[in-house]
Amino acid sequence: GPIRVTTTDSIADRILAPHLKTFHDKHPEITINLIVTNTRLDLPRLDADLSVRPSRNPPADLIGRNVSAMAFSIYCGSDAHETLTRPPAEQRPWIGISHDLKNSPAHSWMERIEQENPVVARGNSFVTLRELAASGLGITVLPCFLGDPDPRLVRLEPPVAELESFVWVLTHRDLRNSARVRALSDHL
Repeated sequence: GPIRVTTTDSIADRILAPHLKTFHDKHPEITINLIVTNTRLDLPRLDADLSVRPSRNPPADLIGRNVSAMAFSIYCGSDAHETLTRPPAEQRPWIGISHDLKNSPAHSWMERIEQENPVVARGNSFVTLRELAASGLGITVLPCFLGDPDPRLVRLEPPVAELESFVWVLTHRDLRNSARVRALSDHL
């Protein structure tokens, strides 16, 4: 039968697809409906069966596992590196995070940065922020798993400790005994 999985665009972009392929190889009778959104769906209302999401503190009514740490750092386009890092830090153009990512630890951190630095653009997804930075538009904060492997980007400093988060595989308590949900959760 089907299983509805929700995740963010950045996790879908860089992490989840190969794991869903190996799961399908083991369980071809299960159809995966992948819902990619940066808005948190309501698992208690059963908007999805399983969620693969970054979180520091997942909601208490969900159960699951922390499967990985998630670091963030500051990036800019490799072609614009010299131009963007030459001005004093408080004059460097930043690509900000829109309110759609308010649940990300990077959102409140960026709000502080924006008080002292010019913001030239905003994006509502880390995939979008990556593309804007790669174009040379400005400096931005990204999950390291999204920024580090991209040859169009340069990481400007070590991971920002206060932005560390975790990737969780979560489900609603009522679904914990579902064979499909348990199989995919264990696989991930």
